[in-house]
Amino acid sequence: MNMHTYLISFLLFSSTAFAGHCKYLSVKHINAAFNELAQYKAQTSTPIVDYYCKSCNDTYVRPIVLEELEYKPHQIKGFASIFINGKQMDLAYLYLNGQNLGHKYNCKTDIASKVLFGSKDKD
Repeated sequence: MNMHTYLISFLLFSSTAFAGHCKYLSVKHINAAFNELAQYKAQTSTPIVDYYCKSCNDTYVRPIVLEELEYKPHQIKGFASIFINGKQMDLAYLYLNGQNLGHKYNCKTDIASKVLFGSKDKD
């Protein structure tokens, strides 16, 4: 890996000091998250996921109706992201059935709880 690629990878995927740190995950994990969302969308008459960013001082959960779901590979080989209704999603803030998708799909984040409004804030 050359230094330029390493630096870009470091900036995209390391510290929680950078916003959007769960936007780009490995193809394996994004595929799994995408497939779960696609299955949920196909099986639910009004598929809704929850968006909640505690570190952004959100005071309420924002429901998002899954109208369009896209998988897009990243320019760095081996990474990809999910777009919902044309907007790139940060899985750290996305919940399906109360479970945080960032945690579920191997994004090491400490800015979001594993469950939405669970009894333990940062499990």
